[in-house]
Amino acid sequence: IIDGSLNGGFSLTTAASAPAAGDLCDNAPAPITATTAFSDTLTGFVDQYRPGGLPSACRYANGPDRVYAVTLPAGRRLTATIIADGAWDPALSVVLAPASNCSASTCLTGVDSVGSADTVRYSNRSAATQDVFLVVDGSAGAAGFDVTLVIDNAPMLPVGDVCDNAPAPITATTTL
Repeated sequence: IIDGSLNGGFSLTTAASAPAAGDLCDNAPAPITATTAFSDTLTGFVDQYRPGGLPSACRYANGPDRVYAVTLPAGRRLTATIIADGAWDPALSVVLAPASNCSASTCLTGVDSVGSADTVRYSNRSAATQDVFLVVDGSAGAAGFDVTLVIDNAPMLPVGDVCDNAPAPITATTTL
């Protein structure tokens, strides 16, 4: 809305630009495929993913967010640790591809503890490689941060602990 005097003139200038790489799951940079560490910032990024009213594993917050793609082979675990500069309170969410899952708040896991450091873990217990998104979010304000991503062997679970490693089907009457 532009409001002014009846006889006055005005000038309006607008500019549009494409979102920065990693501002959305749709434009996340090339997937990370190995253990790495890096420093980054949220400067210039906007709040694309907000907390919703429905129960979710997502830990989205009301501040700018940044997205990283990660390729996680079968049987491997992703451990992501973030340490923020200053008093900024980060949050981490892991979302299974496709990118539309980021907006749908269908996260695999997430963490938002009080303070300037968080660690989230996700194990790919499927038989196939998974592409996931790591969403770095947090309280309002643009902050710098250090991230360590470790991709290692997922710990073995006891047989029957999850559906992916259920024991052989029971096909006859039996006592357990």
